[in-house]
Formats: sequence, structure tokens, C-alpha cells
Amino acid sequence: MTMPDNSKTSSAVDRHWRNLSPRDQRPQVQIRTLRQQLATAHLFWREVGGVEQPPLVLLHGTRVGPSLASQPAEGSQWLPVLELLADRCRGFAIDLPGCGESSWTPPATRLGSKTAPFQASIAEYVRVLADWQATVRLDRFWLAGHSIGAWIASRYALAYPDQVAGLVILAPEGVGLSGDAGDQQRRHQAAGRGSWTRFRLRLGASAQTRQEIAAIKAFCQASPAIGRLLYGRSAQDFTQERLDEVLGGLACPVRILAGTADDAAADARAKTYAALAHQSHLTVIPTTSPDLLASNPEAIADSLASAMGMAAPF
Repeated sequence: MTMPDNSKTSSAVDRHWRNLSPRDQRPQVQIRTLRQQLATAHLFWREVGGVEQPPLVLLHGTRVGPSLASQPAEGSQWLPVLELLADRCRGFAIDLPGCGESSWTPPATRLGSKTAPFQASIAEYVRVLADWQATVRLDRFWLAGHSIGAWIASRYALAYPDQVAGLVILAPEGVGLSGDAGDQQRRHQAAGRGSWTRFRLRLGASAQTRQEIAAIKAFCQASPAIGRLLYGRSAQDFTQERLDEVLGGLACPVRILAGTADDAAADARAKTYAALAHQSHLTVIPTTSPDLLASNPEAIADSLASAMGMAAPF
């Protein structure tokens, strides 16, 4: 049974996002908070709209901002967009397990006399989302994801094509990069694999690289589940779940949103994703910073509403 959350407190990230937009005078939107115990996770989400409206599920990204030093993200990352869409859809902004107020509750796995740490994968997040979908009893719905949320959303659409009416993708993780950006991506993944690896990476490294390694270490301590997912797995495990070879199998329309101020890596990922997904359309929206969600939530909300209102694929 889904339990309403009666807590009156809001997280620091909630307050961060609410303080970003004093420029507008939006009417107060009632945002419901709910919790549900699932087989392997305790899930928390924010919800707006009514059951008669088209459903939209929003999956947050890795960090609140574009910097490696930014704090871990949670579902409240989508609050500015969720509030703008409250009268147009039934929106759900989920805290992914291990983030915000959601947590993993897997059965204990023992190796000898010790309990092995739980190692999440993208497939595990997809299974939790499917479990949640069955609990709230959604039929076909739109799925939007930012960063790691885009990776999970894409894998979900591939696994459950009959459930997903369409995808909206922002700054996707899970697609490969080439050149200097690819080298940096591989270095960041290696930096999370333990102190010995970090020590070797620091040898002869530039000041910038040492700062990146320190930021990744801090992130993995602040968000262990997502840290292990992005940085703590072997290159083989990481590569097996990448999207490059499978995006052509998406059966739904896909809108990729990019910003005019995106950094080079985010711009490259968006273009790679658009090239690999057949029913895709890349939309560039005006932004003033690489933080796409915070920079122009109005344009993102309009793009989501436009995508959901289309009767046919692009």
C-alpha cells in the first residue's frame, strides 16, 4: 500500500531549487509526497496532478549542478519543472534508491562470514522502477531523465516498450565519448575504484586532474550507491550496460533537450544519443549556464508538454 508522507520538513536540495527562481510569481502548487516499500528498495517520490491527466515520470540526475564538486541530486531537482506542469499532467519526481529519501533494502548476500556490499546496476534500477510502476498502476506513460536518470529511462523503455509512450532525455549518461572527453570519462570511472587506483592516477597528474579525483572521492562518500554505479564498477561491467549498441532498438519517440550553454561533454552525449536513436529529435533551448534544469525550467516544461501532446512520432 502506498503511504502518504506527512512530514512537513523539506530537504536542503528542495530549498536549493525553490530559491533558484524568485523571478516568477507562480501560484502555489500542492505537491504530494509519498513512500512505498518495494521488494528491494524503499521509494520516496513527489507527485502533482490528478489521475485523469496523462502520466509523466521524472528521473533525476547525478549531481545538482554540472560541476564534479556539486552535491548529489535527488527528485527535487525536477521541482521547478514539476510545478509548471501541475495543471497539465500527473507528474512523478522519484528519488532513485540511494538518493534523497529513497534507499536500497536488498536481501543480505554473504561471502563466507562477511556481508558483501550491495552493488547496484542500471538493470537493478530498471527493476525497481518496474516494481514501482506496477504498484501505482500506471498504463502508458512518458518518461524523462536527466544524466544518470536518462540512462535508466532509456534502459527502461528498451525493456518495457509497451509501457513507455515516449522519452525526453537531458544530458544523458551511458553513451560513449571519443577523444579527450572519452579519456576524461575513463579517468573519472577509474578514480572511484579504490584508493590504490586513485594513488596511481595522481602520480604525475595535473592539478586539475587531482581536483577531479578528489571531487569524485567526495561524491562517492556522499552518495555511495550512485558513486559505485558510475565510478566503482569494472570497465567491463560499465561497458555492458552502455547505450551505444542498443539505442537503435527504441520503439518510442525520443526528444533530446540540450542547452546553448552546455559543456562540451554534455553536448557530445546529446548529439551521439540523437544520432543513435532512430525516432529522435534534438531540441536546443536557450540557457545561461551548463546547469540545464536550473537555467531554463520553463522551456523544459514547454518541451515536455509539447512532446506529450503529439499524436504521432516525430
